[in-house]
Amino acid sequence: MLCNSSHPISREYIRIKVRGDVAMRIAVSSVFGENVQSGYTPVLLDDLSPGGLKFQTHLRFPVSKDYSLQAWISFGDWDFCLTGSLQWRRREENRYVYGMAFVPNNKMNLALKDALLAYFRLKYPNRQKVYLLYQRMMEEEVSSTKSGFNHWI
Repeated sequence: MLCNSSHPISREYIRIKVRGDVAMRIAVSSVFGENVQSGYTPVLLDDLSPGGLKFQTHLRFPVSKDYSLQAWISFGDWDFCLTGSLQWRRREENRYVYGMAFVPNNKMNLALKDALLAYFRLKYPNRQKVYLLYQRMMEEEVSSTKSGFNHWI
């Protein structure tokens, strides 16, 4: 796994596996702070949280804070356009797997949290205990974000 530093990546949010259930496409949105126009390409989304995601593609992107990606994510009645940067890249067979951290945005975090809770409840209707545990953990994570203790991926 390639990382920006030698320190392990700490995540603030628990990610939900959504592989194959959620549509996602990405585009490069800025390079060295300059906006760019890039075409969108579909990718395979593995997991998602209010703070970041993991996806797979055949494309090789640079892992650098100098590049921003825009991710369009659709599931259920929800559509999100999220901006972030790649934190790591790993080669797996004929594709690359990436970890992406979103640009911090409290309103977007809350909306994504609500969407993920709704997705979890629909996907796993018989797992009420797990849903309630995830809901409680998400509420704690969002409240710690509001208090300023951010540890983005």
